[in-house]
Amino acid sequence: MHWATFCCTPNFKKRTLHVCCFDSSIRGGRNTVRDADALCFFTSMYANSFDQPFTAPTVVETMRCPQQANNYDCGIFALAVLALIVQDGSLERLEDDSRWPFSQADMTGLRQRFAESVLERDAELAKS
Repeated sequence: MHWATFCCTPNFKKRTLHVCCFDSSIRGGRNTVRDADALCFFTSMYANSFDQPFTAPTVVETMRCPQQANNYDCGIFALAVLALIVQDGSLERLEDDSRWPFSQADMTGLRQRFAESVLERDAELAKS
């Protein structure tokens, strides 16, 4: 199994979909096209529930991003990319690969931070 982050941005005026793929493993990219096709299908189903269907072609762009040096950190890379997208609310910072705030060297610390965050949230839910 391999994890990557996809971000789909619909343009309702042009009726197009722009899909960005952030894949931390060149080796993992063999399924990227299939995964992007599935994402486009489900996103277009959502978009088509509005007034006019999306008939224009979809753009799928593979974005440059930090690469993992092993075969098990893809999930942490995917979560780190997703956290940046949510934090920034846009892809602007991620379009310049020199501005990435993490690399392979940060994965152990990020794994710890994500685990602590899940455990803290779980404890909060248990209290309520």
